[in-house]
Amino acid sequence: MSALVLLDTSVWIEVFRRRDPLRLEEVVEFDRIVTCLPVIQEVLQGFRYEQAFRIARDAMLALPMVESPLGSPYVRSREMGEQSNFRHRIVPFVDRPKRKVGYAG
Repeated sequence: MSALVLLDTSVWIEVFRRRDPLRLEEVVEFDRIVTCLPVIQEVLQGFRYEQAFRIARDAMLALPMVESPLGSPYVRSREMGEQSNFRHRIVPFVDRPKRKVGYAG
């Protein structure tokens, strides 16, 4: 069996960017890719548009997941931020990005 590959948030930024996105299949075998909740949370925080957010969320949640002791609040952090009075502020979680980065949308 080939080794599994956990892609860093910075790789997903390149995959989801609007112009000239990274084509994962050219870099790694897709069936080797796994993810974890902290990476999903960081990636989803950057989406500006609801449709792009939902597509990315569904795609990332379909990947095999490595366990995280931190649980599901990572996936919900973007949704919680949208429901707050501070629409464009990031809900603070462990190791959150220092600034909001725009991803494809």
